[in-house]
Amino acid sequence: MEMLPARRRPWRGGKLERSETMRKKSRVLILTILLLTFWVIPVSAEVYIQCPCLLLDANGKPDPTQFNPAYGTFYNVATQNIECTIPGAPPRNIACKALTAGDGHVTMADGNDIYVFGFDDVTGVPTNQVMNMVNDPMAPGGMRGAETTAPTIYMKGGQEFYLSLTNAGMVERPDLVDPHTVHYHGFPNASSVFDGEPMASIAINMGETLTYYYNNVEPGTYMYHCHVEASEHMQMGMLGNLYVRPQQDGTTVGGCASQLYAYNDGDGSTCYDVGYPIEITAFDPEFHHADNSYNEVDFAFMTDTYTLFNGRGYPDTINSCGRQTAYPTVPAGWPACNGADILNSLGVPSQNTPALIMAKAGQKVLLHFPSLSTVDFYTVTLLGLPMKIIGQGARQYKNFNGTTYYYNTGSITLGGGEAYDVLINTAGASPGTYFLYTTNLNYLSNDAEDFGGMMTEIVLTP
Repeated sequence: MEMLPARRRPWRGGKLERSETMRKKSRVLILTILLLTFWVIPVSAEVYIQCPCLLLDANGKPDPTQFNPAYGTFYNVATQNIECTIPGAPPRNIACKALTAGDGHVTMADGNDIYVFGFDDVTGVPTNQVMNMVNDPMAPGGMRGAETTAPTIYMKGGQEFYLSLTNAGMVERPDLVDPHTVHYHGFPNASSVFDGEPMASIAINMGETLTYYYNNVEPGTYMYHCHVEASEHMQMGMLGNLYVRPQQDGTTVGGCASQLYAYNDGDGSTCYDVGYPIEITAFDPEFHHADNSYNEVDFAFMTDTYTLFNGRGYPDTINSCGRQTAYPTVPAGWPACNGADILNSLGVPSQNTPALIMAKAGQKVLLHFPSLSTVDFYTVTLLGLPMKIIGQGARQYKNFNGTTYYYNTGSITLGGGEAYDVLINTAGASPGTYFLYTTNLNYLSNDAEDFGGMMTEIVLTP
């Protein structure tokens, strides 16, 4: 099969038009048959999910379905983590999550099907089901279960976080035996072994599991992604939201009635009522098609024509269906889902992080706003409501003597790897719909389809 040429080819009607044929079909067929025949999980491979909150099974391994009652272990629906407290002086506050890395599909707002790599949440799934080899995309496990953006990770400051990642392999590209990692972007790891950057840390081979350990001290907006062959794996969708809530949550500081804060501010200046993660990503459909069809991927000509909030383009961004949790807080009276799940070509909901922002007029809204774009910088603006920047890179805007230097702005510009904490005060604002969108107007489209792309709505109710 011949490779795609260096110059761009037009994409029309969801199909890549090109004069070249794929590599010789016979070669692909033989390769695929051989790989499917001989590709098995290595004998030494095993899923080993580590979490101090779990009881051990008969083989002495932690059992994701057996919670240790001595530590008050429970599944926190709000965070979708397994959590417990181990007595001691001081007691240890533990949170655990399990992910798989594999492949799958997503559906863009224009209906186009895109092949992706990604992560899937298997927290609490029995160990023998985490590596699910059957052709049932609805079964638990990572085979073709990739989500984009990846499942949102969040926890509270002071928690020790155990994150187990299992490399489930690629069903549609069995020739790819890429290892995977989790890079907790912006987090100051005490040891490089858990950083995820493959030159200085461990990468996870197919069929294997590694448990990362983090001691979360600093609250703020982070993000996570695979750092192996980062340009390819991030472009293909291996990235997600991650943020740490401050220990100050749950206390009344500075008269904050909601008891929710962006940081341990000491004065209530980062108080908010509802909060949402809004991550900037973007896709090049030709790159994804090439990766799915055994063509050589061309990094030099990578051009993103799908620009996304939380893996969705407008109007899918205003569909509130997805993995709803107790945080963000949905105003009373709002339905948990205002439409239907966005299904991929396998019939699976794989874009499970909504981007619709809902609040009551008068409330303060916090946006956790990172970018993991692999190509471009984007400028985002909000019509009719003020934006205040209170932090950047998981650091509150505060100097050594305690003076804050927040600032109001009409727009923010983000490059890949940057993150802002944006506070929106809706006091005095009229109920209605306000638009958050990119000022790079050529990106207000879903590939060749107009009126889409990087835009969502902030809906204020009375």
